[in-house]
Amino acid sequence: KDPRRRCAPASVAYVGDSVYEMHCRTVMCNHGAKLTPASLHEQTQRLVTAEAQASALRAIEGMSWLTPDENDVARWGANGSGGAL
Repeated sequence: KDPRRRCAPASVAYVGDSVYEMHCRTVMCNHGAKLTPASLHEQTQRLVTAEAQASALRAIEGMSWLTPDENDVARWGANGSGGAL
């Protein structure tokens, strides 16, 4: 079950990026119904940059939303991809 035993850190980060982008797209569609597809894309891309993801991770780490194991995997993936989740 531990992705660290099956995948390289960059691979975990790659999959995590896609999951996070899908989440952001869903949130943008639910809250930005009047935006054009191009605007939805632009807003989503701002949320999924490595810098924005690192900031989001720092924020949720301080809120105890993740289990210790989830924190470990998130940090491991971030370390393997140059700072992105």
